[in-house]
Amino acid sequence: MLNLPDVLTAEELSYVRDELASADFVDGKQTAHGLAKDAKNNEQFERGKEGSQDLDAVLITALLRHPLFDAWAVPSTVSAPLINRHAQGMSYGFHVDAPVTQHPHVMRRDLSVTLFLDDPSSYDGGELEVESPGGLRQVKLEAGHAFVYATSALHQVREVSRGVRHAAVFWIQSLIPDDALRQSLFDLHAATSTLQD
Repeated sequence: MLNLPDVLTAEELSYVRDELASADFVDGKQTAHGLAKDAKNNEQFERGKEGSQDLDAVLITALLRHPLFDAWAVPSTVSAPLINRHAQGMSYGFHVDAPVTQHPHVMRRDLSVTLFLDDPSSYDGGELEVESPGGLRQVKLEAGHAFVYATSALHQVREVSRGVRHAAVFWIQSLIPDDALRQSLFDLHAATSTLQD
């Protein structure tokens, strides 16, 4: 698990918010599978509209240029972002993301990324809760910051009790699918970088 600060610049965040302000959202259950359908109560950005590919490009480019993300995830494939909207009373109960997706092509999902798009003071609730070796971890980051975690981890988005929470979710197929090996290589990279400084 890893926090990624400042994934989006202020200008990029402003652009994303402007796009979402006029966007259409549909029932989030459309992309849920199995038991996740019963747990999912949110809305998601309707894909295929004019400008959606430009929005995707901004979000994906920002994620891929982050040096910590590249070192941690060692990505081979990054999915298009799924942009979720949780208004008051909405949540997404505990679930595990599907390990493989078929659309638009077959992709193994090793890592999940949640990129927060709203200031945390603008809504209550809406914390991302992720099961970790140390117990349940609550995550609610500043707008433009992201959190990376194993796709196999049990997680939920707690109910929003005030305001609206937007977040972009990505899935990553890593060149190194083994979590322990990827962590070891990241630690080695960090130690080597310290020695070079």
